[in-house]
Amino acid sequence: MSERMKQIVNLIFEPKGKYDPALTYNIKDTVTDEDGSRVYFALKDVPAGTPLDDEEFWKLQIDMSSTME
Repeated sequence: MSERMKQIVNLIFEPKGKYDPALTYNIKDTVTDEDGSRVYFALKDVPAGTPLDDEEFWKLQIDMSSTME
């Protein structure tokens, strides 16, 4: 299935918990950073080892880091 078709078909975000760099993720999977203050969702399928600050793969969805200080 093409990336574009996955975007159309998969409209529901899939929560995956805390980000683990050893895992791969699918488009629309959501993860939190180490302390849980930021939530990211995958813009496309993400290879293992892709850091959360790689904007080609991840989009910051929620940032509560300033309220958690």
